Amino acid sequence: MFSKSLRILSKRLFLFGPIEVRPCVGQNWCPKKHPDRQPATYTRKHGVRHLIAAYDLKKDKMYGTLQKRKTNKEFLQFLKQLRRKYNSKITLFIVCDNYGPHKKENVVAWAAKNNIEFYYTPTNASWLNKIEPQFNPLKSDVLRNST
Repeated sequence: MFSKSLRILSKRLFLFGPIEVRPCVGQNWCPKKHPDRQPATYTRKHGVRHLIAAYDLKKDKMYGTLQKRKTNKEFLQFLKQLRRKYNSKITLFIVCDNYGPHKKENVVAWAAKNNIEFYYTPTNASWLNKIEPQFNPLKSDVLRNST
């Protein structure tokens, strides 16, 4: 049991992207004979967006932001947003993958000063991160036009 002076809040962090919502035949549509295909290298006229999100296990609530890029600057900006949501005396434990911006010196230094601890999932073990199942409905319902 934790004392009142030390309350621990666990966060799971995930970067999901690029996100682009464009009409396409989904899983609930009638099959076509031969649908027009678009190559993966097509021009994205309006760009793409990257979702940076955190999942609060205790409150069962997800926080997220859409960014045009996913560099250490955007990641740090999101961490600052997240830190403001909780009392600074509460240690935030953040589980994230081994993506480069998560390990940049400026991000790690800022996190250490602001009572945030990082825990990295092993390579190819994203299933250990509790936020992963939260994105299945997003992928199937929104991006693939399914219900």
